[in-house]
Amino acid sequence: MPYTPIANLTRRGEKIGPYITLQNAIGMVLGLIPTWLMLVNAPGGLRTVLAVAAALVGYILTFEWNGLSLFERGLWYVRGSVRTLLQPGPITPTDLPVGRETARVAAVRRGGDVRLRRVVPPVAQRPALLARPRGAAPIVGGEDETPAAAAAAV
Repeated sequence: MPYTPIANLTRRGEKIGPYITLQNAIGMVLGLIPTWLMLVNAPGGLRTVLAVAAALVGYILTFEWNGLSLFERGLWYVRGSVRTLLQPGPITPTDLPVGRETARVAAVRRGGDVRLRRVVPPVAQRPALLARPRGAAPIVGGEDETPAAAAAAV
């Protein structure tokens, strides 16, 4: 391929430098550029220090720790808080995704409509190793156990 596909560059943990992943670099750029553009009229030294500080904040927000970055932890915290505010009270089985199907299941009375039955597959569906012709002696341990074979072995 003469070019690098975009799919390879959007992987979350893709390392682009020591201690810097693609996600960290995007966080740094998203902190640096707006700060640099907002401080157009600020003195050069102050503008540089604040822009570098904003880039550092972007790096810290996107640094992955125990599987989640800091901004993701904040998003999940806010999501949980909003869900708790919108749905107060304890969680019931109907609140769970699987609970909707299991909540409709009712207990069956003894002697009711449901009966246990043993399903025996037809002979055609049984494994060929278990099927043997009528009158054939069983094979045990890989040796032929017929009387003729026993007499020949002696």
